[in-house]
Amino acid sequence: MRERIEIRLGRKFADSQFSNISQPLSDITSRIVISSDNQNYLNIINALKKYKREDFLGAYWIERYYTRSELERATLFNLIIKPTSTFEPDGEDCGTIYDISGKCEYCGAGARQMSDLMLNTRTIPKGKDICRTISNEWVISERLHRILIENNITGYEAKPIIHHPEAPHSVRLSVTATGRELIKMASMEGIDPNSYKFSRWLDESEHETMFIKALYEYAEKYEARYGPKSVEMASHWRQLTITSKPVELTNDMKYGIIWDLQTEDACPYGHSLRIETVSELYVDGNTWDGSDFARTRILFGFDVHGCNGPPPELLISPKLHRLFVENNIKGYRVEIAHLV
Repeated sequence: MRERIEIRLGRKFADSQFSNISQPLSDITSRIVISSDNQNYLNIINALKKYKREDFLGAYWIERYYTRSELERATLFNLIIKPTSTFEPDGEDCGTIYDISGKCEYCGAGARQMSDLMLNTRTIPKGKDICRTISNEWVISERLHRILIENNITGYEAKPIIHHPEAPHSVRLSVTATGRELIKMASMEGIDPNSYKFSRWLDESEHETMFIKALYEYAEKYEARYGPKSVEMASHWRQLTITSKPVELTNDMKYGIIWDLQTEDACPYGHSLRIETVSELYVDGNTWDGSDFARTRILFGFDVHGCNGPPPELLISPKLHRLFVENNIKGYRVEIAHLV
């Protein structure tokens, strides 16, 4: 395995410490690109420890490359959806209903999707088979869905997606009977129907059924006005959900940033880590049920977009990895995950 690391740093610090290897990107930012087997790698890591995290101006990326024999020997893979396969708006912004009553106050985990996923499918990256929204709602092409069915792939469901061309802030609830009733109810509670507070009010469990009904009423009116292709079940896309038993990661894992490894900043309720993985994934083999699709129990990051919460890491079996390669599936990359 070969690791390539790209690090973005403040230019002033980079010029003072790494003038011979840093590449200026702007007046304030430079980058360093180095392999972990480079003889200067440890010297660079030690120098970076002087860098104050609160003054960090950039980011870093680790890319791992494997030989064919390494890939053939692997017993599990970490499935990573590429940044070029990420799109917006997310499901919430297109009308998907979430129950946030059980959402963690610290990390945002625990929201439950209550309706079919609504997306403007025209914004899904073209030529991809697996994608994700900025809120980590996973989407697969109908082509990939057929491949999964034909090969008896386990550990997942492929749920329908509703194509909705407008975000809810542009859905005119006032043109539907149920929508007008919702607006009246909110106004009686002192909530402005044009405010962000109104959107959150609609997400509350006691209003969600009416809101879904209003959305479908609006969809029918929109379809009657603009034609049957405007609001419909998306025929080319499915929502990917993982149904297999979540797996646990072992103490072999490394977290933080490459020059400041740490394990703190965890959700006090055990839902997530608000830090990144630095190492490949190390999975407790006793917790993997052998499914072709799997996910980690622990989540990573925090609730940045929408209300879907932080995501887990995705895993796939060698069988599924071979299918991806043989069928030239687009939109992902893999790293080897280790069963311990």
